[in-house]
Amino acid sequence: MSDFRRVNRRMHNKLMVADNSAAIVGGRNIGDDYYGVNTVANFRDLDVLAVGPVVDDLSGVFDRYWNSASTRPIATIVKRTYGAADLDAILTRLRQEIAAAEYPYPIDQDLGELATRSAELRDGLVWAPGRIIADDPEAIASGKAADDVTAFIRGRVTELKEELLVEAPYFALPAGAQAIVKALHERHVRVRVLTNSLASNNQIAAHSVYAKTRRRLLENGLELYELRADTDAFRSGWSHHSGRSRAALHTKAMVFDNKAVFIGSFNLDPRSAVINTEAGLYIESSELASRLTAYMATGVAPANSYHVFLDPNGAIVWKTVRDGEIVSYGDEPETGFRRRLIADLVKLLPIELASLTPIALRPACSLTSRHCWAVNGATT
Repeated sequence: MSDFRRVNRRMHNKLMVADNSAAIVGGRNIGDDYYGVNTVANFRDLDVLAVGPVVDDLSGVFDRYWNSASTRPIATIVKRTYGAADLDAILTRLRQEIAAAEYPYPIDQDLGELATRSAELRDGLVWAPGRIIADDPEAIASGKAADDVTAFIRGRVTELKEELLVEAPYFALPAGAQAIVKALHERHVRVRVLTNSLASNNQIAAHSVYAKTRRRLLENGLELYELRADTDAFRSGWSHHSGRSRAALHTKAMVFDNKAVFIGSFNLDPRSAVINTEAGLYIESSELASRLTAYMATGVAPANSYHVFLDPNGAIVWKTVRDGEIVSYGDEPETGFRRRLIADLVKLLPIELASLTPIALRPACSLTSRHCWAVNGATT
């Protein structure tokens, strides 16, 4: 017995709530490559630390998913009953493995040191109005597209006056969204995007779908950058275990007119729009927007990314800076023949993005806006 419609869904939200007092929201998963300890590749990623009344709303989102029809107790999958002794055994083995691996993040820290660091975080918080935007998990149960986050972003983009800055690891806009980029350009609204290059992307198929839209986006006035896999700019935040690992982009963030930001789990691609459930924090704060803008500036710096543009003859060009010299490429830079061939073959697959275009606008979230809450960007 099978139900592909239900299987082809996934919860993509990233949310951690501690004692209903503080919460972390963003795009980061739990894995070595999200914390700078992977020897092959590590991500540039972004989180928001939130305190105040909004944490109640975040707890409510967690409860909605915990109690949704799509949630199943682990006991329905695993027949054996586990108890406290099993947990103790797992913790003992985990501590031994961490000690043997010389893991750079201690699991037993001095409480006084933790209190000092917590005070530093508190003093760096930005107080601002904002709200959680989250998809309804019941949409997944019924086989519908969970589009609350998509609808909110689309509605917010239509209100832009001057500028939209975006970081998104997987960037594949359907025809309707490409038209929005063009309309914004014609209204003299700047749209700048940093996404993964073929060299830095951990999903070749996702890159291939994006590459099919790249020329049209450039023609529509998009200012486009792709992350370099060999940049050292983010290595200072990684542990010594990372060695000479590649850099990759995993941040999902937007800055609207330097007045508001959205940081969460949403990729600008069909999976996030149709298959996934997503969540993020929308924050109205010029100060936080300026901080995020500065963070994004490091990603598009000439030594850290490729500026992708059309030359006078209409050819796509990648331009970067190496050892103080401007270097240009006429094809996917710093990639071998095999990787480019696979990407080109995937482009031939009949993946239709236009069918994902119609998304009805509706209220962004059933949760109300909460004021007087604090956020602080935590990055690697």
